[in-house]
Amino acid sequence: MGATDAVGYIPRIVDRRLDEMLAGLPAVSLEGPRAVGKTETALRRARTVHRLDDEQQLELMFGDPSRLTGGEPPVLIDEWQRYPAS
Repeated sequence: MGATDAVGYIPRIVDRRLDEMLAGLPAVSLEGPRAVGKTETALRRARTVHRLDDEQQLELMFGDPSRLTGGEPPVLIDEWQRYPAS
């Protein structure tokens, strides 16, 4: 297991590559099995976070979908699969 930082984050192989990609792409999707650290990895980079596993935030998104792209970038849309396709 890798070394942890002061808050217990275990650096991942993808960290450096993700930083490179975020510098030049408008969007990046992190996919993988549950509980491997995708959200924690993204949270370390995001300035705006929309948590769609929070019922209140999900309802706000249903009422005004433009909120999904609002906020200071990078924007994290966590649990995006909860937002239905139109």
